[in-house]
Amino acid sequence: MIQLTPSSRRVDEFIEAFEAAMEFQTDQDWTAFLPDPSDPEFKVAAVELMRVDLEHHWAAEDPRSLANYRQRLPELFADPEILGQLAYEEYRLRKAQGEAISPDEYAKRYRLDVSSWPCGEDTSLDSGTVTRSLFHPDSSVTSRPSDSQFPTCGQSIGSFQLVQQIGEGAFAKVFLARQTDLAERHVVLKVTSIPTHESDRLARLQHSHIVPVYSVHRHGAFHVVCMPWLGNTTLADVIVRRRQYSEFPLDDQLFSLATADAAKRTAAVSSAARTRIVRVEHSSANKTYIQRCIELALQVAEALHHSHYQQIIHSDIKPANVLLADDGRAMLLDFNTSKDGRSQSWDQIIGGSLPYMAPEHLQAYETGTQITRQCDVYSFGVLLFELLTGRRPKPSANPWQQTTVSQPASSARNTEPKLPVDVASIIDKCLSPDVRQRYASMAEVCDDLRRHLTHRPLRHAPNRSWLERCQKWRRRHSRVASLTTLAAVALICASVAIWQTVTHRRHRAIAHAQQTLNELQSHVQQLRLTATLPAANSDSSELASPTFDTWLVRLQLEDDFASIIGADSNRTAVDPLQEWQSLLSESEQATLRQSAIELAYFAALRHLRIAKVERLTESLAKAERWNQLAQRLQRQTRSQPQQAIAFQASALRSLRAAGNRNASVTEAIDYVTAAHLPPQPLQGSASDLLLAVEWIVQGQPHAALNILTRQVDQTPQDVTVKLLLADCLLSVGQTAQALAWYDTCVALQPDNAELRFHRGVGRLTAKEYSAAIQDFDEALRMQPDHLSALLNRAIAELRQQQYQAAVDDFTESLERGATQSRIYFLRSEAWAGLGAADSARRDYQRGLETTPVDADSCVVRGLAVMRRDPVEAYSFFQKAVSLDPNSHAAWRNMASVLAEYQGDTLAGVHMLSEMIQRFGQRPDDVMARAVLCARLGNVHAAIADVQQVLSGEANGKNFFQAACVYALLANETNKYHSLAIQHLGQALAADLNWLNVAQRDLDLASLRSLDQFQRLLAAAQQLKTTTDGAVDKNAGNTP
Repeated sequence: MIQLTPSSRRVDEFIEAFEAAMEFQTDQDWTAFLPDPSDPEFKVAAVELMRVDLEHHWAAEDPRSLANYRQRLPELFADPEILGQLAYEEYRLRKAQGEAISPDEYAKRYRLDVSSWPCGEDTSLDSGTVTRSLFHPDSSVTSRPSDSQFPTCGQSIGSFQLVQQIGEGAFAKVFLARQTDLAERHVVLKVTSIPTHESDRLARLQHSHIVPVYSVHRHGAFHVVCMPWLGNTTLADVIVRRRQYSEFPLDDQLFSLATADAAKRTAAVSSAARTRIVRVEHSSANKTYIQRCIELALQVAEALHHSHYQQIIHSDIKPANVLLADDGRAMLLDFNTSKDGRSQSWDQIIGGSLPYMAPEHLQAYETGTQITRQCDVYSFGVLLFELLTGRRPKPSANPWQQTTVSQPASSARNTEPKLPVDVASIIDKCLSPDVRQRYASMAEVCDDLRRHLTHRPLRHAPNRSWLERCQKWRRRHSRVASLTTLAAVALICASVAIWQTVTHRRHRAIAHAQQTLNELQSHVQQLRLTATLPAANSDSSELASPTFDTWLVRLQLEDDFASIIGADSNRTAVDPLQEWQSLLSESEQATLRQSAIELAYFAALRHLRIAKVERLTESLAKAERWNQLAQRLQRQTRSQPQQAIAFQASALRSLRAAGNRNASVTEAIDYVTAAHLPPQPLQGSASDLLLAVEWIVQGQPHAALNILTRQVDQTPQDVTVKLLLADCLLSVGQTAQALAWYDTCVALQPDNAELRFHRGVGRLTAKEYSAAIQDFDEALRMQPDHLSALLNRAIAELRQQQYQAAVDDFTESLERGATQSRIYFLRSEAWAGLGAADSARRDYQRGLETTPVDADSCVVRGLAVMRRDPVEAYSFFQKAVSLDPNSHAAWRNMASVLAEYQGDTLAGVHMLSEMIQRFGQRPDDVMARAVLCARLGNVHAAIADVQQVLSGEANGKNFFQAACVYALLANETNKYHSLAIQHLGQALAADLNWLNVAQRDLDLASLRSLDQFQRLLAAAQQLKTTTDGAVDKNAGNTP
């Protein structure tokens, strides 16, 4: 056998532990087997575990993508080498499944160098070796046996005939087998390519509640362990069923259902055996769910006590490792990561599953200290907690945060008030983060569990309920209790019951307040994600969400909101959130207040948008009331006023003034922009985030960009800041940077429909139509009623020339209630692509007859009438800007109308300059201004703009416009003719489609009499004729 280096051996131990766990429960969390992030082997172990888990899921026909792993450890995927290794592994598995996939897809998606990837069918490269050599280039690695080397179903190993595979890992497979030489009995065979200590340790543990080992064999290069077949139901199956119950289960029927579910997974078990399993479970149907759980817990506790007596610490107690045998007994299994206290050398690897590990168990990863039997006590407490409540004591998205020394677990009674007080006391003592307050041994746990089952007071955990003690005494001495005694006991019990009822109500009120706070934070987070969506992506039906009024009731703010009518919003009022002060801690109160302020701000913003789309007065009044509520809430804080709310109030006052003068909506929006002041010094993360949103909403993305650039460094885990930054970058034309931030957002929260939608819009803007469609598909899968995702998918399909799919999606959008008039123009274009001229004409006419209510629809309507009526077109572009100040297309088309149709070139220059100040130095805008400056004879300004663009982004379009600029300047002096000819030649070299434009563009008029110009066009025409079929006619780059 090849000897491994110490580093490689440690990594293999992590992998072995993961594989061993998958043998009995295939759906394992691979992050539970990672070493501490500070461990030098963390990276290689993480990559290896991800690779094995990825391969396992693809083999089980449950394929996972890199996004699933990027969500768990996004910081690792920032390393291009690690990303490349895992991307190749996914590529290899997809090719092995027969997918027609090219390495170019990964090069485009992840910006990787894939030149060395195989393009054909040969993807058999040992990815494990490649990944390991990334970290240990000089180490030798033992190869994993291929599937063809392992025995398969139908084959025999000695007297065992393999019936069905029931588990698989990188180094082992688990089979249900039939022992032909011993009454054809069913057994479990664990076939592994590496030796383990599990069989040796199980041989020492002869106990009725520990799965035994029948025999150990060698089969060629494989080690085979034979164990009895006792069914495949575990407590994990019971917990899955428990979570489906909204109320606390009264009887133990839940166990029967869980057993039946598990039996269905093993087709080889006969129907008679399944009936026997269910019949055994039903035999205990007269017991309560709590009683059944405590009995099973006692059996597990007795097994652990026996194990500890033999100086073996299990170290991985969890529901999946407790089997429910056919006869209803609990059987402890999986001693693969157990610790032998008799061994002189302590195992280097520390096993366990993070959600069930004691605080000192986690610390052992960092310090290398030995774990004790009290780690099993803690894990047992987590198991019992989850079995009774359906939840874990410390739920967390990050498994490393689930167990901390400083944070005790929530009491089981807080999670499930119907639990007996003594049972909760036992669980709480097991889960004490302080080892000194925990049970000293499993023997003490067994003692208290037995005492509870026999209605006796607990001995080792506190007896917290006198009422429960009286009830236990009555059950033990039912004949002795006299009427007088019962009356006295009843009086005492009634008093205690009243006290406990008051206390219980108090606890429930606190739990309800904390739940409300968590839900409010989640809702505000969603509002942040949708706050900066362009108006084109929402119509009034989507904006008018009833959730704001619901939150008024939940936060008990409806009276304060109603009192704002006719009141002085600046008066000092009673704290609107005073009812919550006695229920939440100071930090929770501060979080609640800030979340409520943001809720009010976003509600005002939502009604302000409705005012722009529909009637100004009614919705404006609601926006004003919400803003005043935000001001009231803010005055109760000790911090200085938040600028975003003050700016919003100023904007609302200006809108009100404009409305009182019967001003147009466009004029009212001009008032909003004028009312805003330059931003003051930043105040703090929450306040600054609202200020950034306010700047984006008012069409000042550059001002928001300065804030968000600081924020993204200060709050690296806040996906909202990253999304707002991506939206800002997209609006100022920095598309590549925006897409990179969108990728990061999706990697952090791949199951968030809004993040998928935002990235889809970014990809649509970048003309990555296929990728955009994938994002919109995912958003609709997660949120089927996402109307904006459906509409934007239709646009992407139209640009991809998938005309029928586009027609279908546009039609469905209209049927679902979409009101954007541009849908008719877009569907008309799709009908034309299908050759349905009549349908195209009908939709085009319907678009002209429908009043546009969103910015993009106004732009499309303006373009439709611009040649016929430029004045009317300009009014539509103005309305688009009033609805969405960030509508770049509306601003650009206003400049076009001024310069091209109304002949006011100077006004066009001013409009473009305002755009550049608002949206940044976009090459198209700067070059368009250069052309207009050249028409005005402003030589210095025109040349400065041309040089600025060509120094950063030189393409066919920019070269052509540069030629136009120098041709116009040649009217003043002939010295620019040569530069004009030079840039025109560069444009034609980049794309011969500019030839047709050059032949008719009036800006090139000064060149037409030149021989150089005519020879250049003639050469280009000859070249175009010979290559006409091969040239890619990219109309999108033609002005």
